[in-house]
Amino acid sequence: MSKLMASVSGIRGIYGESLTAEIALKYAAHFGVFSGRGKIIVGRDSRVTGLAMFNAVTAGLMSVGCDVVNIGVVSTPTVLLAVEESNAMGGISITASHNSTEWNAMKFVAENGMFLFPENASALVSSFQNEVDYVGWDKVGKLTQDDNATARHIEKILNISYLNIKDIKAKKFKVVIDSVNGAGGLISPQLLKDLGCKVIEINSEPTGIFAHTPEPLNKNLKQLEEAVKEHHADVGFATDPDVDRLAIVDEKGNCIGEEFSLLLSEKFILSKVKGDIVTNLSSSMASEDIASKFGVKVHRTKVGEINVGKLMMEINS
Repeated sequence: MSKLMASVSGIRGIYGESLTAEIALKYAAHFGVFSGRGKIIVGRDSRVTGLAMFNAVTAGLMSVGCDVVNIGVVSTPTVLLAVEESNAMGGISITASHNSTEWNAMKFVAENGMFLFPENASALVSSFQNEVDYVGWDKVGKLTQDDNATARHIEKILNISYLNIKDIKAKKFKVVIDSVNGAGGLISPQLLKDLGCKVIEINSEPTGIFAHTPEPLNKNLKQLEEAVKEHHADVGFATDPDVDRLAIVDEKGNCIGEEFSLLLSEKFILSKVKGDIVTNLSSSMASEDIASKFGVKVHRTKVGEINVGKLMMEINS
């Protein structure tokens, strides 16, 4: 029997073993109370257990008085953006990220559209030991549907001030996209088409039955590498099931790896917007070389996305 993992990153387990609908309901209810019983936005990736998890999470939230907005099968960044640009008190992304099909999880989002800061996440985890204070029948929350979160996310990307959309469209890039049957199939191809690309899709249907090991590492992307060569594409992209990890395959069909993807991003952003780099202690020292070229500093944090995000906010990076 696997063990449920509850930490500052959320809760994660194998569905039907350490993670059940009953457990998901309880933890969601705790988060609803922690968030002041306000509106909560909920999205999920395409996992086969996602709908069961969603129903349990929704029941838990509504039972403590939270109104719930269902944004459906979406990327985790879409959940974050939806919370940030709303009056919601928080969000839950139902996803086990790059883990295999049998896993599922809940990632808790603060009202600012970021994952909970470590101190707040610790307070939430501590509250899991308490009894849930459910509301009476007349105070149960309501469920509404929002089908436009992905479209708004795409629009937000297309309106980034330093992207020259006209020039990108003029290139008419041929792109292969591997969404590993996750939520990416519902956003990545459309974004690329809106950028004027000719798109070759593989593993786009969001079935939750992943075509290969879902972590986008070089060893798992042979199909994408072959597709790039077969179609004489300019580039290939691979995402994990909730679209918060990206790998790039070059025009020769070689996966360049997540580390180089990060460095390319740093170099591009700094060519458009000057500011210090924030990255974690495990990433490449090449960030220092890039920072030096642009006359900025590198700040390193403990591993964990929220540690990077928090320091970015603190120093206005």
